Amino acid sequence: IVRAFSNPTAISKSKRKLIARVMEIHLFRNDPVVAFSACWRIFKANLIYFQHLIRPICCTAVPGILILIQLNCWFSHRPLHPGETAILKVQLTSATPILDHKIKVVASDSLTVDPQSLRIPSLNQVNLNLRADQLGTGWVEIISDGVPIRKEVIVADRLAKLSERKVQAGFWDMLLHPVETPIDVSSPVQSIEIQYPQRKMYVGLMEIDWIIAFLLLTIIFGVILKGPLKATL
Repeated sequence: IVRAFSNPTAISKSKRKLIARVMEIHLFRNDPVVAFSACWRIFKANLIYFQHLIRPICCTAVPGILILIQLNCWFSHRPLHPGETAILKVQLTSATPILDHKIKVVASDSLTVDPQSLRIPSLNQVNLNLRADQLGTGWVEIISDGVPIRKEVIVADRLAKLSERKVQAGFWDMLLHPVETPIDVSSPVQSIEIQYPQRKMYVGLMEIDWIIAFLLLTIIFGVILKGPLKATL
């Protein structure tokens, strides 16, 4: 996409100017006035350089966002481990009376749900404690108005694609939470959420977010592959 929608000659020229501005600071480091003005020229050179990459960036934005949403399902959180607990959140629609509405919760054999619930009127939300008992792909069913709504719960010690929230059938909600089939829009239950533990990633002893690792690897592989793919960056 970069090769097809950019001007390699213009990019190379802009990059050379940018490098020249950086060298200018080094050469005139003893002259504060020249060094300071060089910073402004570096900023302008950066803008011109990125201007040549706007079209390929726009062309890759949509597939890039879809890829990031899918990767988020894999790397943002990890599955529950046996013995761990998590909060099960049942979000009701604003028209549903939170204190009077009856819901029943049923779980698979690998899970235990505390029958005592916490109802939060300000959020129109019901919270329950969920415990993972054994490895496997389990489920919880929220029965509201006699209609069961099943939510997947994964207990594992491996990398797995997780669905944190099961949502009603709306475009944006389904786009951001694509793993499970949606809840019918006529249901008083708006969403069901499992608070999985955050996945921790490390570079040496330093903990980093997965999106930082993704961006760093993207840059590294971009530099490595730009030659074989004949793309100018």
